[in-house]
Amino acid sequence: DLYYVAEQTDYGVNTFALDKNWLTTLTASDASLREYFQPLLTHGVTAIAPALFMLLEVGENETIVPSSYARIARDMGLDIVPWTLERSDALA
Repeated sequence: DLYYVAEQTDYGVNTFALDKNWLTTLTASDASLREYFQPLLTHGVTAIAPALFMLLEVGENETIVPSSYARIARDMGLDIVPWTLERSDALA
């Protein structure tokens, strides 16, 4: 339980949420992303751990820019610890 870890243990100051909800978050509006992150902050989570591809998108002139997900998370004060393909679930 997230509340127990964040509030009742010595590990609480280091809690982060492993986020694999890319289908939901990649198409979400900024307002929806704020609603998505708020319960984490309420329970004392200090960082999120999404897949690296969730943090980037193609901007103007085909440059790589932070995704809405990344911008909103940082704006709300969350640290970000990305993971790559090596961490992914089975691909087959």
